Formats: sequence, structure tokens, C-alpha cells
Amino acid sequence: MINTNKARNPNIEILRVFFMFVILFHHFFSHGLHIGKIGSDELPLNFENNINASLALLTHFGVIGFMFISSYYGINLKISKVCKLWLQLFFYSLFIFIIYCIIYHTFSTTQIVQSFLPLNNWWFVNFYFIVMLLSPIINSGISSINKQTFLFIVVCFGVILYISRFILKVSSFNLDLLLYVYILGRYLRKYPVYWFEKHCSFIFVINSFILFCLPLLLLTFHISKPMHWLWSSNNILVLIEAISCFYTFLHHKPLFKKNINIGANVLAVYLITDHPIVRDFLWSNIYGATYLYEMTNSRLAVIALLLLIFVICIIIDQIREFILKPFDKVLIHWDKTFIGYH
Repeated sequence: MINTNKARNPNIEILRVFFMFVILFHHFFSHGLHIGKIGSDELPLNFENNINASLALLTHFGVIGFMFISSYYGINLKISKVCKLWLQLFFYSLFIFIIYCIIYHTFSTTQIVQSFLPLNNWWFVNFYFIVMLLSPIINSGISSINKQTFLFIVVCFGVILYISRFILKVSSFNLDLLLYVYILGRYLRKYPVYWFEKHCSFIFVINSFILFCLPLLLLTFHISKPMHWLWSSNNILVLIEAISCFYTFLHHKPLFKKNINIGANVLAVYLITDHPIVRDFLWSNIYGATYLYEMTNSRLAVIALLLLIFVICIIIDQIREFILKPFDKVLIHWDKTFIGYH
């Protein structure tokens, strides 16, 4: 649900795909290998597990990066966008629930309620939906304040999230995180930090090196307690990684001559793979990615499987778009009817 326009750098659509694959790969470590238990009897400290812990931190920036694209370009709220997002959520929530009932011949009252209240199935879209609804108010407020006031808000909000809460180990994978990323993205679009953009590729490489090597160094010396701070969503290095990656793609020459059209479908990868029902099956099932990794001890095999899952999700969403296409004209008509949304 990122605001699109014809003038946008085509690399950004590729970046959306990249960010979503990073999210999927990170879920392999967090949901599949349960890397948060590193240092326990279940997941002892050894070279293989330490590498996985480093990769888990290195791939932690996908969600913030995905949100930052919306932040940088801004959310242009329209009734059609709200309804399209809701229809997409409702489709997958109900579709996955029906498939589950067919396979397992059982269901609970909670599952029925959740299938008809789809926002509760995914934390990210739940809070993104709120940010989207608030975006006209936020955008209007931004246009009415000067640079100094805007910077003051960004800095104070950042201190709360990335200093206070980081020290107190209060993770912020919730509404306040997405709100901050949105406000920060709007600030950087309106008031560019040119030195950061100029050196974005260098910053991305150095920051990636730190994110990978720091946990590896700590765990090699059997120091596992700081990992909870490093994996926190309030780790400012994760924010820097996402933003520097964004600018690296933004300022790079076009990677493809032709625009790719799957950028609008990548959200479905998250909706399908991180649905509570599918998540358990995908990561815990004997045929899932975790089992493949244990059998082959190969991350490349896991990446190949995740790429296959990624492509299947894109195809499923293109089929969904075809099924729901008749609603498009109705939604466009609503945009024209409700003159407050334009």
C-alpha cells in the first residue's frame, strides 16, 4: 500500500521485493530456528548457531525498510486504498482459514472470529492501517510547521525510541515505531541530509559489517546477554541499515530497463507466510524450512526454498487481484463521490 507515482525510481519497486525477502529470511531465523534462545540448552553457543544469530541481526531491517518507502513517498489516503487493503486482508484471512478447515477438519471459535477480523492476524498491517488513517492529519501537521519544530519532534521521538527504550529493553515493534519511521521519512524527504545520501553505500556496507560481526564476536566469547539489546527493534543500527539501503537503491542507476510489476504484490508474501496458521506450518512442520536446514545444513537450500515460496505467494496474489478486479471500478467511484478524499 505504498503511494505510487510514475516519476518514482523503478529501483524502489525492486527494493520492495528485496525488503520483503529480507523479512522472510529473518523469519526463518526468528520463527524457525528460534534464534532468540541462543545460549540456552536448546540452542547452545557454537560456530553454526553464532553465524545464524549474526544473520538474524543482519536481516532485522526489512520491516523498517518496507515502512520507510511509504514514509519517504508519503501515504495519500483514499477510500479505495483503505478498502483494497481491507479486502486483501479479509481475502487471505478467510482463504487460509478455509484451507485449514479442509485439511485438519477442525476449528475453534477464536479462529472463526480472527478470520472475520483480519487485522488481528498481523501486527504490521494492524499498525500500518492506523498510520494510513492518520496520514492526512500527520501530513497536514507537517506542512504547517517549520524545519526547526519538525527536527525537534523527530529528535525527541527518536530519543524516546532509540535511547530510553533501548536502555530499558522495551521493544517497540508496534504503532509508535511505525509512526516514528513515517515521520522520519517525511522529514528526510522534505529536508534531505545530503552527506548521508552521498555516502549511503559506504554507510550501508560498514553498518552491515558491524551488524554481522558484533554478535559473532560477543557469542564467540560466550557473551549472550547483550543479544537482547542488539535484536531489539530500538537498535538504531537497524534503522540506519534500512535507510542507507533505501538511499543506495534510490541513487543507483536503474537495475532494469523495464519496470517490474510485482512490487504491488509483495505484501501478500508477508500476509501469507506470517499468518498464525501458516507460520506454524511453514517453520515447524516437518516439510518446512527448518527441517530442510537441519537435513542439509545449507542456508543456500533454505534461500532456494524461500525464493520458491516467495514466487508462489506472488502468483497467488495476482490470482486474488484478478478475482477482486470487479471491485476496482466501485472503489474508484467512491473516491470521486467522497470529495474529502482526493
